[in-house]
Amino acid sequence: MPIGQHEGAGFVGEIPVLTDEPAPVTLQAVSTCEIHAIAGVDFLTLLHECRDFERQVFRLMQKRVRGLESFLRGRETMAALGTLSAGLAHELNNPAAALVRSLSELVPAIRQLENMNLTYGPTSPPQKPQSGSGCATSATTPFSRAGPMR
Repeated sequence: MPIGQHEGAGFVGEIPVLTDEPAPVTLQAVSTCEIHAIAGVDFLTLLHECRDFERQVFRLMQKRVRGLESFLRGRETMAALGTLSAGLAHELNNPAAALVRSLSELVPAIRQLENMNLTYGPTSPPQKPQSGSGCATSATTPFSRAGPMR
């Protein structure tokens, strides 16, 4: 994964020299260039003896650190956005899945009701007594019973 691109008339490798830790890197030139290697001891001597070189090295390191910080902030932002979108997708998917389950159970329930209608026949709601007959006791309602009143 490439982390940076360096322009000409610059240098790389100062951090491994300053920290005295090896850092394997792969370089690829996109144009014709010359590479000059300086021994770590010579680099440190030049750094201590030449104030202008020291400033240039530390300014470049500061610029690279800021670039890496910006890169890491961008990655953290993308990770947070990914987490947010995954949570949102989960919350949207749950009601949709419940709706699909409910609709898949609806068709068999309607079929069962149709079969019951064919088996037992259609039922109609109870008839209301006709108004004006004058006799409320002769009409049969769900709350009345046949027979003499007591």
